[in-house]
Amino acid sequence: MGIRVEFSNEGIKEICLLRVFKPTAAFFDVALKSSTGQEILTTKPVVSEAIQAKLRNSKNLNYLDLQSDEAFSVQINASEFIPRDLQEGSYRITLTYHNEYGENCFKGTKVTEGVWLKIVDDPADDVEGSISQEKAIELANSAAIAAKIKINSEDKVVARNTAKQWIITFGSPPANKVPGADFKAKVYLDRLTGHIDQIEISA
Repeated sequence: MGIRVEFSNEGIKEICLLRVFKPTAAFFDVALKSSTGQEILTTKPVVSEAIQAKLRNSKNLNYLDLQSDEAFSVQINASEFIPRDLQEGSYRITLTYHNEYGENCFKGTKVTEGVWLKIVDDPADDVEGSISQEKAIELANSAAIAAKIKINSEDKVVARNTAKQWIITFGSPPANKVPGADFKAKVYLDRLTGHIDQIEISA
């Protein structure tokens, strides 16, 4: 499952970021909680000495300067952390960015807003050759962004499937939504190929 993390400069001074985000475990911790607030998973940094030595060699690192009101986003593969045997239900994922490497750049930690994920048990899960739920959400998120639909980190994401399609729903509809609509966008994908069949927008 891909999660898009956005870094934005809301101040008036330029901010320098280390433009290195892998290995993921070196820069992001993941916290996963159930809808009742029960802690399911909390990761901690796991970085080998060889990787640490490479990151501390500032001469070979790239940087990014963010001017006031500028933003930069990076896609994180949360599937590296999230257990595959999660039971059906709603979960909230929170990422913590931390950096201690580089020179004259931001160092410290920043906690993202949580992302809602709903796991649905469906008999159609056993369709042979089907793309995974994580991949379907990643493709749907990219398609929604390409269609200029603003997907926020706090939007609830619901994934369900049929024998032929994945249906990914992004919540938090706009204020002027159509009466009865309870979503911002729905993306329909082919179960086998991941091809985007349709994007339904709540206007």
